[in-house]
Amino acid sequence: MGSPAIEKGQDKEEGIKEIIFDTFMLASNPVASVIISRYSFTKAFVIAFVMTFFSMFDVPVFWPILLCYWIVLFVLTMRRQIAHMIKYKYIPFNVGKQKYGGKKSSASSSGSRGD
Repeated sequence: MGSPAIEKGQDKEEGIKEIIFDTFMLASNPVASVIISRYSFTKAFVIAFVMTFFSMFDVPVFWPILLCYWIVLFVLTMRRQIAHMIKYKYIPFNVGKQKYGGKKSSASSSGSRGD
């Protein structure tokens, strides 16, 4: 069963163009994109879950290599956020931040106006 464009008697190039256009329109549709991504995620999860039950897929991993891999992935994914934090001088920890005292309430102004 081929593309409808090819079955209508059009040349092969027109059929390929129509398939590419249909694929592009499907990818640009947000609802279809969500459905496709959820389906892909579910399929990958099920395959990975089933693979955990078979010992032939049990690959030993040296933990320092796994740690380095995690750090590289973290840096690659957080690069934009880290650059944004550096640009606006955001410090996520309390070390070195200026402390503001604010107004201190005194005993004479503890709620009575004195009128």
